Amino acid sequence: WPCRLLRTWPTCPSASQAMSAVLSPPCRLARPTALLRQRPRWAPVEGHRCDEQPSAVGPSRPSAHAWDAASARPQLAGIGGSASSTSRCGLGGPVVVPWLPHHSGQRFSSSDAGRPPLGEVRGESLLASYRKLVQAEVRNQTTLIRSLGKGSRWVEALEVLGGMPGRSLTPTAVTFSAVVSACTRGRRWDAALWAFAEMRARGLAPDLIAFSTAINACEKGEQWEFALEFLSQMRSQGLIPNVITFNAAISACGRGRQWEAALGLLHVARQEGCVPTVVTYGAAINACEKGGQWERVVQLLSQAERSRIAPDVVACSSAVSACEKGQAWEQAVCAFHAMQLQQLSPDLVSFNALISACAKGQQWSRALALHAGLPGAGLTPDLVTFNASASACERGRAWPEALQLLPELRCVGLRPDEITFRALVGACVRSGRWAEAAALLVNMQEDGIRRSVSLLTSVVEACEAQQQWNEALRLLDELGEVALEPFDGPL
Repeated sequence: WPCRLLRTWPTCPSASQAMSAVLSPPCRLARPTALLRQRPRWAPVEGHRCDEQPSAVGPSRPSAHAWDAASARPQLAGIGGSASSTSRCGLGGPVVVPWLPHHSGQRFSSSDAGRPPLGEVRGESLLASYRKLVQAEVRNQTTLIRSLGKGSRWVEALEVLGGMPGRSLTPTAVTFSAVVSACTRGRRWDAALWAFAEMRARGLAPDLIAFSTAINACEKGEQWEFALEFLSQMRSQGLIPNVITFNAAISACGRGRQWEAALGLLHVARQEGCVPTVVTYGAAINACEKGGQWERVVQLLSQAERSRIAPDVVACSSAVSACEKGQAWEQAVCAFHAMQLQQLSPDLVSFNALISACAKGQQWSRALALHAGLPGAGLTPDLVTFNASASACERGRAWPEALQLLPELRCVGLRPDEITFRALVGACVRSGRWAEAAALLVNMQEDGIRRSVSLLTSVVEACEAQQQWNEALRLLDELGEVALEPFDGPL
């Protein structure tokens, strides 16, 4: 019956061309008999009846696929036929094409006169498929850059970005954001800001994540001016900063020692409905600590307590350090005890700051008690700890306790420096122990530490006060030799 169907169009040369167009690759089937043996699913037309008898081409079919020839009129026009030729050939009704499987589930009718040619439909489908492949490859490259960024491999991330144009791939805003994050993790804030500027130069609008990542890069590079500028640009684009963005900006101001700007951002965040977190308060406290504003630090701790936000170890350590710099040892002790009440484990930085605060507050016994409690807290004192304890002993004129620190320091494998000996000698000089002070000068010479003129002068004055003229004259000779030695260090 396929041959009988073709014999129904002998008078129309366009009919065979139309069938060739319909059955052209990929729709043309080279072997109809093989397709019939596969018994595909057919879509019969309602009310249509196949009166043709099966021929030897293939087995009989209970139903047939109906294809409306009127839908082929635009295709025939493209081939060279016309609507009149189709009417002469009797193509106004449904034509039975039993070997053409039905995929769309729709019946073609004469109302589809505006259907585009089949070649254009195929071209649009191929173009859409190509675009989808390109977009998928861009997403793959972005995922690769993110993976490299997690490992702080910012160089490889930039190489992937630079190789995308050679592969006819256009980076998106998400791609550039991944590059900025990779450079930030690699502590290359300059490369991160370059990637951000390149994204904007290409006309890509940064989103909230991109701006937050760029501000975080400014925080790493202590570029607080750029951080504030990016916040202003976000508002001009209609983007509302979230708490993460404010945290990065406040931290950037803190690294730049701009505590006033940090507190201003905290106030703006509250006005815009952002709820400060423990990270927010920690960044603000750190900014005030670097600016020497220990009163502001105490106020921030009180605000966090009223907001039912428990500061972490970093925030409490910054508070203790701020009080130490402000010589407010009582507030430092309160902040340290608040840390313990919250069941936080103070680190060595916190202990060192509190010991130094007690030293400045003439509380040498408290300082030595904290020093002695380090092993119980699972911490090992470092050179900063010993220097702070020696300074406490110097201020408290506790020369026996000061001299005990030197063998303890050597026992833990540390080497004293000039700051250590200056504190120990000062403790002995203030207590009138000229012999011990002179012995410490000998130890300094044995350790290869240069003795300063001011240090030798203080020991000479101690000997003079105790009427030890011979020792004073000997030290004066050494003082003359030290004064003539070249000195390359800071004065």
